[in-house]
Amino acid sequence: MFGHLKLGLQAHDPARVALVAKLHDFLPSDPLLAATPRDWQLGLAWDPDCLGNDTWGNCGPAAAVNLLKTLAALLGIQLPLTVDDALKIYRDLGWDGTFQGDKGVVLLDLMNYLLRDGVAGVKFDRFFSVGFGDPVHLASAVAVGGPLLAGLTLPVACQTTDRWDAAVAADKRIWGGHAVEIISWSPGLIRAKSWGKPVDITPDFLAARCNEMYLAVSEKMRVMSALAYDRLLKVAEQL
Repeated sequence: MFGHLKLGLQAHDPARVALVAKLHDFLPSDPLLAATPRDWQLGLAWDPDCLGNDTWGNCGPAAAVNLLKTLAALLGIQLPLTVDDALKIYRDLGWDGTFQGDKGVVLLDLMNYLLRDGVAGVKFDRFFSVGFGDPVHLASAVAVGGPLLAGLTLPVACQTTDRWDAAVAADKRIWGGHAVEIISWSPGLIRAKSWGKPVDITPDFLAARCNEMYLAVSEKMRVMSALAYDRLLKVAEQL
């Protein structure tokens, strides 16, 4: 199913990830949100473009472009993004355009790129680390903030199924690092977008195989209410 496709996320540095502002410190978890499904893809046409990640290890840039495509569709903003945008991000982050240099990106470098340089004129104002091991917090982040970006370590078993659960996570054979867009939450199940396909992920899989997850916020591309966004930016200014 996925075995012929590319990964491309370099190993994370836990000490560096730990320094990122934690959303949980500023946005309390809400059990009511955790009991309420939130699907940011609902009502939108599915976009099957894998953004070059079938050929190149640009999963991080592809996930970022997918995120921007989702936000633009939700807000009715014309933001024509293509594989060229994903590959430009990849080049800007150090890829030399060759198969020999096709070694992927560090997700935190990508997050800082979204703040510093942005994509297609869209820059994010701040990003926060999301506690993916806490389902209530994760649900709150998706509900209030919108789609997320996550970095995973995939076992080989992920190659043959689009449902990544505890049994898949238990496979000790490591395929490699991979970045995805988290597009929805419902109790017991998270849905991601990768390689132009929907992938269902259970909390058990995230707890075992996720290394980092981020919410990036942009005034131009916000999908939460203005009040919630203003509050989030106020606490961000205190950091």
